[in-house]
Amino acid sequence: MASKGLQGLVGELIDNICAYLSKDDIKQLRLTSRELKTKSDRGFAVKFFRKVSIMITGPSLSKMLEISRDPVLSSAVKELKICLVTFIPEMNVVRVNGHKHYRGFHRNMMDQNTLRKQSVDVELLSCIMKNLPALESITLLQHFNLDDRALGWEALQAEIGMRPPTSDTQLIPSHGLLRDWAEHLSPHYARARDRFQHFNKHVIALVFGALLRSGKTLKKSLSIVGAPAVMEFLKTKDDDITREILTPGSTFAAEDINNLAAPFAGLEELSLSSFEYKAPSIMMLSRRNDNLSWLVDYFTAFSAVKSLTLSGFSHSSEASIVKFLAASAESGFPTLKSLSLQELPFNTKDLINFLDTHPSLEALKMRDSYPIYGSGTYGRILEVIQAAPCIREILLYGTNDHALTYGYHGGPPGMPYGSMDPFRSCTKFLTGLNYDRISIKENTAADLQKLLGVYLEQQVEEEEEI
Repeated sequence: MASKGLQGLVGELIDNICAYLSKDDIKQLRLTSRELKTKSDRGFAVKFFRKVSIMITGPSLSKMLEISRDPVLSSAVKELKICLVTFIPEMNVVRVNGHKHYRGFHRNMMDQNTLRKQSVDVELLSCIMKNLPALESITLLQHFNLDDRALGWEALQAEIGMRPPTSDTQLIPSHGLLRDWAEHLSPHYARARDRFQHFNKHVIALVFGALLRSGKTLKKSLSIVGAPAVMEFLKTKDDDITREILTPGSTFAAEDINNLAAPFAGLEELSLSSFEYKAPSIMMLSRRNDNLSWLVDYFTAFSAVKSLTLSGFSHSSEASIVKFLAASAESGFPTLKSLSLQELPFNTKDLINFLDTHPSLEALKMRDSYPIYGSGTYGRILEVIQAAPCIREILLYGTNDHALTYGYHGGPPGMPYGSMDPFRSCTKFLTGLNYDRISIKENTAADLQKLLGVYLEQQVEEEEEI
């Protein structure tokens, strides 16, 4: 009887009901009758296809292309997640999974290379984007969400005999085969690491190229996890790929960068997490002083961004990221309203320069981010913020004391292991002020005045003790 009553409702009401049901309940509802299945198509699409995860493999892209050609399913897709699954020869799966799975792994590796070299991947992705009218966000991921697996995940796992490997060097040791793979990979780690960065660079170029081909405009967010330190592309579409630049010019070339302003004209949120942003110190073979320097070349494209999030791995070399932002502060992110730094060291002077040149900034959020040794303290930053009339929200907190934990944050020669400026670490700074977290909204100037009073009193006490 209840089923009959539901069948009599119009499709819009069924959609509203589906919005309050779990995924399992919607599945059961659709099994009730053919009429209810038809009427619940829209609610089903919104629940299951609002965010879709794919891989850069032939089967995964083909499945997504089929979905994009369905008028009901395609209209529900708002976010496209691309999981950075890749296959490199350094993965010695013969010793792990046997020859059958090795053949499957090798076949997928060759297929992915063919997609890249012949620019088939950008053709497929651009067709997919063109067919998604509601698409507003793209996210690049280096990990799998088992509750939201990428299209083709199960078939690929069965074919290669292991969880599809991503370009993340942070291998999880608790997963048996993945742990064995990590052990075999370790002798070739440096080469594998370079291949991973090249792949990430290619997928970023792939997204840019597909956006240009499809004419799609992202209206909400672009999130890149595993952003390489540098990004170099062929100068023109006619140039041949090299050993260092693996992305064909027909997919994306340096001359296309200036054309990205159109696809990102409405972009509100930009989030970049650097390559190996969660890698422990033992895995850090080399660190550069030009991390994310390529971002400067894309300032024009990202001029509409209102919220910028930068995540690092708490290594002192990453202070160059804020340095590059500060050096081009007047031309980058003119309408920025929120800046979030996560596990990202910085030179206090650079951050202050950036704040001074962005009067539109309303919120500053820092998690486990710290001034590098000798560059100043959090107190100095708070003094500058106090003079910034537009800032209405400050969020400053630390989850652990990185400098005391790892002891590799660029202190002066002879500095004892783990020792540090007492106000340089976010956690120690907050502990000194008896705060676990500073969260200030509205009335910022008055609250900061009180906070600075406590800070200055403690500095006087520190000097007297010395």
